[in-house]
Formats: sequence, structure tokens, C-alpha cells
Amino acid sequence: MIGSGYGHAVRAALLTLSVVALAGCGSTTIDGPATAAVLPDRDGGPEAANSGVLRGDPDSGCLWLEGPNGQREQVMLVGDFHVDWTPEPARVELDGEPWADLGEFLNVGGGGEANEGVAGCPVGTSGGHLFLIFSRFTPPPTE
Repeated sequence: MIGSGYGHAVRAALLTLSVVALAGCGSTTIDGPATAAVLPDRDGGPEAANSGVLRGDPDSGCLWLEGPNGQREQVMLVGDFHVDWTPEPARVELDGEPWADLGEFLNVGGGGEANEGVAGCPVGTSGGHLFLIFSRFTPPPTE
């Protein structure tokens, strides 16, 4: 994972997240760049934390997190997300509401999954694994 671990504070923050119960599991349907990096709802929820600047490629529709040293990790969003590539910067929406802009630093909850990723993405997968994003959170202040 790109972001440094926050240890117990992150686990506590993830436990307090209001995560909508996710149901169903299915194959990815690619309808074009707006949904290329979006997977259907899944059972479960965040198991780990990750962070970085959200970046993307409108040609392939893929998304990735970029860390402070330039390391990049392809990610996929899980649930009712949509990527609107028309504004500058492009925007990720959740249930029709703005969720994040590309170029924005995010702290996210999710987990890893064996997945081939989005075809044509300039950022490959990490050994055939992706980080799936279920939610976004604000970490607790450090002392």
C-alpha cells in the first residue's frame, strides 16, 4: 500500500465509518471510461487503509493513487461510483454527488483483490492485485 500506516488510529477510524451494507457480487461490466474503474457492490467492507493523490486516465478510464515518492497503485471503486471526465479536473461521484476530484489527496478504506485491472491503464497492477476503495475517511489527529 502507498500510504503509511496510521496503526490503531486508522483501525479505529475505519470501525467508526458508516459503511452502507454492500450486497451482491458479480463480474465487472465495462460501459466505457466512466465506469471502467468501478466494480459492482461487494459483500464486506474496508479491511485496510490507503492514501495518495487520486489520478486517472480518461482514455482507459482507470484510476490510481500516487504516493509522495511518485509510486503509483491502480485502484478500483466499489459501489455506485461514476467518473465524470468532462470537468477539469475530472470528478468521481457517488450516488450522483461529488465524492472527490482527480488531483485531490485521499485517505481511503478498502482492501486488496486479485484482479487484472483496467485494460490499457498506464499504471499496472501490483502483481495482479488491486486496492479496492469502499469509502473515504478523515484520519484522527496525531499527537
